Amino acid sequence: MPAKGFHVIIDGIDGSGKSTIRDALRDFFSAGGKRVLDVPSIWRERGDYPTSEEIAAADVVCTAEPSTVWVGKAIRAEIIRTDSAFSNRSTAQAFGLDREIHYRKVVLPSRAAGKIVIQDRGVSSSIAYQAGREDVSLEEVLAIPGNALALEHSPDLLVLATLSVDTALSRLAARAGKHDDSRFERRADLEALAERYAAAWFREVFTAGGTRIAELSTEPDMAAVRAASVALVTSFLT
Repeated sequence: MPAKGFHVIIDGIDGSGKSTIRDALRDFFSAGGKRVLDVPSIWRERGDYPTSEEIAAADVVCTAEPSTVWVGKAIRAEIIRTDSAFSNRSTAQAFGLDREIHYRKVVLPSRAAGKIVIQDRGVSSSIAYQAGREDVSLEEVLAIPGNALALEHSPDLLVLATLSVDTALSRLAARAGKHDDSRFERRADLEALAERYAAAWFREVFTAGGTRIAELSTEPDMAAVRAASVALVTSFLT
């Protein structure tokens, strides 16, 4: 394990397989004998964040944004709904606050303790989804405290899951058990988001902070994606 930890954020448009990548890495490290802390499971089971003792006992911390507790619960249940009355500015601020809590409770303690952190979505999502919408500038999004904190501690690796919008829409339509009715899961939004993730300006926000960026096609079947995910990320750990 790297002496100063290793932080990976996995991002991409809705339906791109981010959780599949995160879960493949979680299962790989667990099968290899690492002690894995699955933060979303703790959120579901306890409705709270893991304790400092639980983080200290882990080798690998798997997590996600937005959370499903506290501010994150409101984001998922209300703020990102298709019929939401919340503006893009309010949405960006809510994500930023959820992120600041998440970083202070999970990400920063894990990194400081030398853990491997595998994270599904992050500040990259706020930049792609909220900057430049409804007169909210990139500079305003970057200045939100939670976003500024995340960029101050830029990840070691940003994995961008890539696929066609048609494939993403097909996967979203087939997804069971997802009830947040996200307003971002429409063709026009997905096409615009795919362009943003591919844009040079988007990537420069991260490379300027020393983050390495890798693309991973998630068009193949999920078994192939899982194998490719492990091969990609572990190549940066050696």
